[in-house]
Amino acid sequence: MQGPRPGCSEAKRSQSAGDWAALPCDCLQQILLLLTLHDRVAATSACKAWRDVGDRSALWHHVQFATHRNGSRRSELRRLLSLAAWCERHAGSTRNLTVSARVPPDCQPAALKAVAAAALAAAPSLRSLSLTTNRGFWPSFLGGLQQLRSLHLSSKEGGLSLTHDLMPLRHLTSLVLEARQAVSFSDTVRLPPSIVSVELSCIRDWLPQPLSQLAGLQRLHVRRGLVSEGVLLTEYEALQHLTALTSLSLERQEEEAWLLPPEMLLLSRLRSLSFAGNDCSRWALHGSDEAFDGCLARMPHLTSLDISGCCMEELMPALLRGAEQHGAAGSGSDGEEGQEGAARGGGLARGPRLLRLLAHGNQLEAGEDDDGQLRFPRSLGQLSIDVQLLAACPPCCSRRQSCDTWCLSHLL
Repeated sequence: MQGPRPGCSEAKRSQSAGDWAALPCDCLQQILLLLTLHDRVAATSACKAWRDVGDRSALWHHVQFATHRNGSRRSELRRLLSLAAWCERHAGSTRNLTVSARVPPDCQPAALKAVAAAALAAAPSLRSLSLTTNRGFWPSFLGGLQQLRSLHLSSKEGGLSLTHDLMPLRHLTSLVLEARQAVSFSDTVRLPPSIVSVELSCIRDWLPQPLSQLAGLQRLHVRRGLVSEGVLLTEYEALQHLTALTSLSLERQEEEAWLLPPEMLLLSRLRSLSFAGNDCSRWALHGSDEAFDGCLARMPHLTSLDISGCCMEELMPALLRGAEQHGAAGSGSDGEEGQEGAARGGGLARGPRLLRLLAHGNQLEAGEDDDGQLRFPRSLGQLSIDVQLLAACPPCCSRRQSCDTWCLSHLL
């Protein structure tokens, strides 16, 4: 039996190596984009051809870096310092920087110093910055990122307190503050008026007052609210200055009985509203049901409402009244004048034309004049209710014909 010819394996290896060397630069760039930052840096150091591809700015537009939980203190600090040196080398290329620097508390100042050096090195081109640490300790280097559009700060242990002035970030449009406990603002904090979206993971006792500086804020999302011992109700005084809001979420406010903030009457431009997870079972005792019905009558642009898990017994009359009046008014000039009058707060009890309603987790009951059947706005395109309420829905109605998803049964 004749064996392999001498040099055959060497020829195959050289041919394979030649194929990799002849790989088009665009294909190699797409492959490198799938690697982690550490592997990408190592790959671009393999040869001159790959190093030339690594010098392309598009390869470093999005950078993600995370420390190892089981790594030693010295090794993790060394990796953070290498990140700072790398950002300085590729200054002007990085647009989105995501850093998770979870290190022991005694190493945190040095770690944040390295993160600050990396962020400042990428400052000329940096548009989005996301920082995650063990505890919320944010130095003043944020003021040097003057081209920043999006800022996300996260603390995995304890709370997060914003104490530094953000006014130099005149292009900032999105601010996300996330902490395991409450997020707070110092009274001296100044926020740039360019911010249009704010997301807070948790507040305590009141909505941070510095938010009242954002007259142009369009989206506010609070995922959780805590109350201290001896505090009965959370204060939302800052809402009275946020009249430009189009989306508002005040979810999981952990009060014994959550009541509607009176400042809601001023928010006539809302298109999306969420009270999910709040205990509204005592609204009838405190008059909040009538107040909410009055608020809805002044929100002609509202199309999405989430009241899931609020322990409500009936839908507000303004929801049904608004859908019927919108259908009757059509799209003529009278309908437009009615919407403008309601938006000005002229007392025109018109109500919204809902397209999306999430109402699962409630105790909805049919009214006395509804023959034991639940009534919903006919304008709905998406409806979510509990599965046990399906029997109370009308078997034949025009709502089923116009609804794309007429019932998303909540089975939990």
